[in-house]
Amino acid sequence: MGLVFFDDKDYFIDGKKFKETLLKDFLNKQGIAIYDTAKTVIRENNNASDKFLTIIQKSDIQGLLATLPECNHIITTGEKATQILLSDFDINMPKVGQSVNLTFDNKIVTLHRLPSSSRAYPLALDKKAWFYRAVFEKLDL
Repeated sequence: MGLVFFDDKDYFIDGKKFKETLLKDFLNKQGIAIYDTAKTVIRENNNASDKFLTIIQKSDIQGLLATLPECNHIITTGEKATQILLSDFDINMPKVGQSVNLTFDNKIVTLHRLPSSSRAYPLALDKKAWFYRAVFEKLDL
């Protein structure tokens, strides 16, 4: 978020810790909510790759959206998150940088698929940030 919005990857970081208050205040001001698509997982290998991630319990995204009536866009960051979210829909997964419309409880929500922010995803940080900027610019944030 620091690189995307402030051209500074360390904007929300102090050493090895997040500047939690600054980040939360920024996200609230922008109207950005962050949530996991899985509630309970087992990481089979002790690394950041989702290839060895077993989903035990998905998050209740529909329930979450019911509490956020003004939410019209969802961004998934990575293939696994997108797979989990789309598992209840008969929709093909969009390519990175593309979007699809989903219907949640008679409401259309646009799903934007972005690259994983994880260091395990083999794409340079500036290229990842380019995808994120493109979506946030469309959303006028």
